[in-house]
Amino acid sequence: VYLVHKDLSEDGSIVATTWKEDPALERGYLLISTSAKRGKVYQWETGGGPIAIGRTLHLDDSGCRSGLYRNCSDSGKDHNTSSGDVVHYYGSGGIVIDTISHPDSPRLVVAEYGEGRISRLEENGARTPLVISLPNNKTTVPTNSSRLTQPFRLLMTPGKDLLIMDDCKTEYVLWRLPKATDIPPLPSLAVSRQAHSWTHIQNNTESNNSRLPHVLFHSPAMGGMAVDPFSFGQRILVTTKDPQTGAVMVVSLPVIDDQDDDDPDHENSRLILDYTQHATAPGAMEVDNHGTLYLAVDGGVLIAAPKTHSKTASSSSSTWQIMAKIVIQTNERIVDLTVGSDRFLYIAMERKLARVRVQGSPWTLDKQDRSRFLAL
Repeated sequence: VYLVHKDLSEDGSIVATTWKEDPALERGYLLISTSAKRGKVYQWETGGGPIAIGRTLHLDDSGCRSGLYRNCSDSGKDHNTSSGDVVHYYGSGGIVIDTISHPDSPRLVVAEYGEGRISRLEENGARTPLVISLPNNKTTVPTNSSRLTQPFRLLMTPGKDLLIMDDCKTEYVLWRLPKATDIPPLPSLAVSRQAHSWTHIQNNTESNNSRLPHVLFHSPAMGGMAVDPFSFGQRILVTTKDPQTGAVMVVSLPVIDDQDDDDPDHENSRLILDYTQHATAPGAMEVDNHGTLYLAVDGGVLIAAPKTHSKTASSSSSTWQIMAKIVIQTNERIVDLTVGSDRFLYIAMERKLARVRVQGSPWTLDKQDRSRFLAL
């Protein structure tokens, strides 16, 4: 394990990472989201030469700009609550790259804590809101908030859906925004600035709330998610905790259009791996093109290899077995894991960034599976 940056975020506010391929550079780099102050997204890359380029600023004010939803200057300050002083950060949370709608020009999708929304950065510099308000049906939505609380993990599925893992403080909710990549971009920076005051997505002519996210899954604890590599992109893997037994585990969930999203059925979840002996709480997760799982646990990262698998869209009969553990001597929590096309697993902690050489590369649908997926 190589520690590539020991003070990447001096305030310990790293939340999430993702990998972005740059067609112009003909290489990729890691993006790191931080939540302190107004938020920053950093870029870390080795470059094409013998000396690593290292950390550069990719996006400033990544989570709070307007001050209309949250007072950006209050980010990082103590807030008096009934349980004592609590520090709230209004920078950026989860990030993901949308490679589906614009494969030649991938777009960054950012959870903006200070703006209370999820936005996509466009080529013209505009930020197109993808999620602002939540459904108001409190009988099926396990949160009393009209906005996302702390969306720390994002995932884009091959079916163009955006999945949002939200820490609602009393419970974790996994939201699904159908066909998120089809939302048209804002035409200009002027409209983008106006959009900061929006309380819901504008110009919505749909009558079935298709532009609102729906609850896919909820649990007392969640930590990470990835596309199930053996399901043609029709299922996802989620790290969670069983509310009855307290078991820390990986489950497989369906992400399909005919699912009743307003009544999430936990019976659709299938146990993939129980790793309670290695973790006290579910953490970050990554999967590579070989189907290898990487799981953030106490004191390191578990490596689990597929033991048996059968590709099917309706269910996942795959099972994994733990093969090894990467031990990391640190008192910091591992916040995210990302496999890069440079065949390194990047391990992001609250302040530090480490990496280790792996055999895999980022998971994508191959041509055969993509044809099968489109047929479905």
